[in-house]
Amino acid sequence: MPHCIIDFSANVPGYDVAEGLTRACHSAMVASGLFEPASIKTRAHQAEAAKTGEGDDSFIHVNISIMPGRSSEQKRALMDAIAVAIDGVEIQASSLTMEVRELEKAHYFKKLT
Repeated sequence: MPHCIIDFSANVPGYDVAEGLTRACHSAMVASGLFEPASIKTRAHQAEAAKTGEGDDSFIHVNISIMPGRSSEQKRALMDAIAVAIDGVEIQASSLTMEVRELEKAHYFKKLT
């Protein structure tokens, strides 16, 4: 924990968009100092089919799931840092959206092998 899951439309331009977004977001999560670096999990998924509004605008959506304990200011700073990191890899979409979700510890399962 935390998990950073990035969804993006197939029409986001650029070479190896998934790798670029994953690297940028993961680095921003580590640099935030809010989490143990070894516990951060980041992954990106291209949406095979997607529609936005009434057209086919491109999008990037970042969903960050964390355990409780961070302030609203810390969450906002994290989202701002991720937005800057994405801008830094020059991956652009018509829209960038993000959300931070707090999970209830009782509703999260982890098994190490």
